[in-house]
Amino acid sequence: MKQISNLVRNYRELRGMWQYQLAKRAFLSKSAMSRIELGQVTPDDATLCRLAKALHCKGLLLARCEECVTGKALTEIEVKKQVA
Repeated sequence: MKQISNLVRNYRELRGMWQYQLAKRAFLSKSAMSRIELGQVTPDDATLCRLAKALHCKGLLLARCEECVTGKALTEIEVKKQVA
């Protein structure tokens, strides 16, 4: 999904990281990281969690991705449940 790929790329750029750095921190190959950011693949929940942890924005990234997928924003309580 293109919106999720944009979120991942935007958070990575805000952190001043290169793709290969994020891939290494999230235990992904460089090509997998590239495909995610290009919107060619949608990361599964486990991959999203690893990306969010590597970007130090776990709750925020997961909430934004959920909003992209479902069209509705998560409440703060729902975000805390997913992060726990």
